[in-house]
Amino acid sequence: MTQIPLNARAREFVESTLASRDELGLAIHRAEGGGRVIDCGIGAPAGLAAGVFLARLTLADLADVSLQSGAVAGVPCPEVVVRTDHPVAGGLGGGVITGTLTISVLEATTRAPIDAAAVIVTAAGKKVHSGLTNTKGVLVYANTGLKGPINVTAGKDKYESTTVV
Repeated sequence: MTQIPLNARAREFVESTLASRDELGLAIHRAEGGGRVIDCGIGAPAGLAAGVFLARLTLADLADVSLQSGAVAGVPCPEVVVRTDHPVAGGLGGGVITGTLTISVLEATTRAPIDAAAVIVTAAGKKVHSGLTNTKGVLVYANTGLKGPINVTAGKDKYESTTVV
């Protein structure tokens, strides 16, 4: 089996995309030691296209990532669609998720954390975890043993619900 150099692919993808950073609303900051931080919407005016960029980056650009119209509990919301010929290398192999699953729920325009957002994690169509985010908008499942693929749905009254597959 040929090994795919994921870090090199990710770096190449970042370098080729940064020329479009203004159109995507990305901000670049220098980190101590010379590294770069690419802000895809926490402090930058980024939108959905930046989210697609971030998803492609985390998959070392080994997947086609797109958005489509969807709904959760009858409420319209965008859905993320990921297609790949390299599911294991791209991180979508459906294998056991080891370690920690950390879910952050943020307000779409201000990027402020959403306290007490309801989160439901499903695998193979069955609910496997649920809970509420903390004051930082975070919900953490340690040593989940989940087997992918999974769906994560988050929502709160007066906010749009979103599902990530």
